[in-house]
Order: sequence, then structure tokens, then C-alpha cells
Amino acid sequence: MLNGHLYLEDTYDEIYHQMLKDVFRAPNHEITGLSYTLKDPTSVGIKSITRAFDLDNAEKFFQWILSGSSDMTGMKKLTKRAIQFDREVDGRNPHYGPRIKDQIDNVIDELMCNPSTRRACIMILSAEDQAFLVPKREERNTIEYPCTIMINYFIRNGYLHSNVTMRSNNVCSTICYDNYIFCRLQQHMVDVLNKKINFKVHIGYYFHYIVNAHVVDGELKRTKKILEERYGEVTKLTREDV
Repeated sequence: MLNGHLYLEDTYDEIYHQMLKDVFRAPNHEITGLSYTLKDPTSVGIKSITRAFDLDNAEKFFQWILSGSSDMTGMKKLTKRAIQFDREVDGRNPHYGPRIKDQIDNVIDELMCNPSTRRACIMILSAEDQAFLVPKREERNTIEYPCTIMINYFIRNGYLHSNVTMRSNNVCSTICYDNYIFCRLQQHMVDVLNKKINFKVHIGYYFHYIVNAHVVDGELKRTKKILEERYGEVTKLTREDV
């Protein structure tokens, strides 16, 4: 297990491929304490035929989250994984939308009233989410446990920066949606602030910190193809070559 990888690039495409290569080559295909800084949070696409990241679907996903809805009907048409989020334990579900909607107005007010604040935080993971672990341990269902811990916003020198902390990220597939959604949310915050305050705010850097960055066994062959498309031959494949 490797520690402390840091990436700083203008585009997410460059970060994605460097990060994926390093995690793929790491022992057990995981890195602890990986972080990256995206200098241009509007550059969120990926140049990969194999990965085939669909920006239109990602935008639909973002708009659904921004609405604060818990209705998964539309999302199930976009991805089969949506069913894992369409479950409840003790009346609670893992959807990000309602959690963000409940907090975003207060965060905007905090940034407006105190532009130098360090307290503009949206919490995603909460103590109540521990209830999701019981059915997972007992294998009664496969409800998702939130991967995102928090989002922190701060304004410095007229730029709104965003810092996202993740407990876990699959760096082959799901991270692309996380990056897109949180960068779009950062852009949304800039737009809202510029309509409400008497000074101009520009979009700043996007910081993304992952406690455990990994590639799951079921995506190792796909990861190899993505990397070969970008870099040529990649020798290491799997734990015991899958």
C-alpha cells in the first residue's frame, strides 16, 4: 500500500489517467491518502473511448442531486447501480441530494456574511449512516454507504475553492461522477454567490482527498484497457491475474 500521492493539473483528464495508472500498479490496487488538485474545475471530461464517460448523463445526475430529490425513477434509466441507492434502513436512505439541499442555503449565507470563513461545510456522511452497516454485515441487502464525508468551501482573493473529502473512491469508474458532480456544484455556488453579493467571485481550485483510492477486482481488465489506450502496454494486471 502506497501513501500520500498528490496530483496537480489543469484538466481532469490528465489527473484521471495518472491517478488510475498509479493505483493500478500499487500493491492490492489501492493507495491510502491520495489527493489531487484540479486547477480548472470546468475541465471535467475524459478522453477515453474505453472509459466512455458520458457528460450528458453526468449532468442529468448532477441536476437530480441539486433538486434534492429522493425519487430514483430517472436515475435507474441512467445506471443499473441506482438500485443500490434506492433502499432505506429505518426510514433513512443514502441519497446526497436531500443532504446537500438541507445545508446549501446556510453555507451560501455563511460565505456571503463572512467571505473569509472556514466554516462553510456541507456534511454528507453522518452518525445515522452507521445503520446502513448492519444489513451489509448481515448480507440482508446491498444498500450503499456514503463514500463522501464532506464538502468545504472557502473564498480567497476573490476565488471560491472547493475541498471534498472521500472515505473511499473507485478510481476507475465512480470517481468520474464524483468529480463531475462536485465541480458542477462548485460552479453552481459561484453563480449563486455572484447574484447575491456586491463583489465578483471567480471559480477557484477543486481539491479532492481520498482516504482509500482503489480499483475493484471486477474492473481490473477494464482499467488495463483504459491505460493501454493512453500509454501503450501495461504489464501488471491483477491479483494472481484474475
